[in-house]
Amino acid sequence: MIKNPVMALVWLGTLITLIATVAGWTDFTFGFIVTLLLLLTVLFSNYAEAVAEARGRGQAASLRQARQNLMASELLVLFKSKIISLF
Repeated sequence: MIKNPVMALVWLGTLITLIATVAGWTDFTFGFIVTLLLLLTVLFSNYAEAVAEARGRGQAASLRQARQNLMASELLVLFKSKIISLF
């Protein structure tokens, strides 16, 4: 949460509206709806970030695997080729 200051502020706003609703400082229905929307925003943001991280890790692993299996052809004089490994 600390990595993303915008979501940290949304989380803080969620807590403030929850306290205000429970304490009776606002209309219960309005406070409940606002709190619920803010909470859903925070939860969806965390879920989307986790999915993006997992996707990025999978793509990085795939690229590492492709790099290990990469072969290239070295062109020699008169088009005789020799297979070499890049890594």
